[in-house]
Amino acid sequence: MTWLTYASLSIFFSIATNLLTRVLAVKSDNTRAFAFVYGVFTTTIAAFLFIPHVDFGNISASTKIVLLIILASALYGIFDRTQFSARKHIDASTLSILFRGSALITFFASILILGESITLNKMLGATLIVLANIILSYKDRTLKIKKEWLYAIPPVVTLGLVYVIDKVVVQSFPSELYNVIVWITPLLFVYFPYIPKKQLKREFKVGPLWIALAATANVLTYYFILKAFELYEASRIVMVTSTSTIFVVLAGVLLLKERDHIPQKLMASIVAVGGILLII
Repeated sequence: MTWLTYASLSIFFSIATNLLTRVLAVKSDNTRAFAFVYGVFTTTIAAFLFIPHVDFGNISASTKIVLLIILASALYGIFDRTQFSARKHIDASTLSILFRGSALITFFASILILGESITLNKMLGATLIVLANIILSYKDRTLKIKKEWLYAIPPVVTLGLVYVIDKVVVQSFPSELYNVIVWITPLLFVYFPYIPKKQLKREFKVGPLWIALAATANVLTYYFILKAFELYEASRIVMVTSTSTIFVVLAGVLLLKERDHIPQKLMASIVAVGGILLII
């Protein structure tokens, strides 16, 4: 398959992930405990789907790749530990737009660190994505940043940085095995220093079937992004996958009844997607 096909599949499963995790996060009493339970599901599903396809006899990794995998695991641990706090306090449609900031971080980091190409269309597209976030923040002729949006900063920043590492790793390390590793090791960061069993049991009861569905969608979202990274520039891919924004916003309005500031959300989504189209 082409990189665009992989990116499109990632968009589809990303929409499901965003909607399902928003619903589950709202029901959660302890987001860190829920993150651990969710991580157990994603790890199990990733191992079931991908371990049978790993050729362990032909795996080799340089010291650089091993260190990058460790760093990626730490960053994903921070992401997993903080993302459900953001999902609990920020509606899915708004958070989806805020998460475009991670694509912007990956975009510039890929150009500066990986030496990927920079063009006028890319820069114009990135500018539109920034503009989309400004539109979302603008209310009553003033620029308002809601206090709860601060919950989005850690997951947005860590995700933007770790995608650059993902791009480097999958060039010389099996994406199937990497997919499993970066689900398993972050569990240590989420669990530390301790989560009482009572809280874990309570979070498990939020909805095992729905957690499994969300985890499956998340694992597949990530897998298809990695496969796209194997074939093309990360700076373009993350922008293309950001087109999930407009669909998440519409689904949030229609399915989750997130009816506040609908014109702003729609305008911000359209502007963001316009930026993506310039970058493709």
